[in-house]
Amino acid sequence: MQSRRESAVIMFADLSMLLITVLISGYFFLQIKKDDETSQQEAETKLEKELILPDLDDNGSVRSTEDIVMSEVEVFRDGGRYAVDGKEVVKSELETVIRGVKAESLRLKIDGKAPSEDTLFLLDILTKLKLKSIVPHR
Repeated sequence: MQSRRESAVIMFADLSMLLITVLISGYFFLQIKKDDETSQQEAETKLEKELILPDLDDNGSVRSTEDIVMSEVEVFRDGGRYAVDGKEVVKSELETVIRGVKAESLRLKIDGKAPSEDTLFLLDILTKLKLKSIVPHR
């Protein structure tokens, strides 16, 4: 009688462990599937962001980028420091200097560690002046 009871307890413990193993395996499977869907969505989003469309002229044909007059604006990692066409400019004078630039587009070089408020300040100026800007991918 005692050995049957012990066998039943051992079988119940084995079944419990088996059930726990199945549940944990299912949880890991769902996590892996969820992470895979998330990474696939991120990859699709990245492809959409990196899509560069050609610039068309008035006739609808592709315009060469070689004939576009561009200036360059840099945002440095040190707060409040900018450069327009290689000449350093302080934050308070940036809008005035950009207004004086005779270019169709501005190429923006933004340091990855530049303060976000400096970048937003520049983008606000560009929006206010309705200037085209290009941020090259690295």
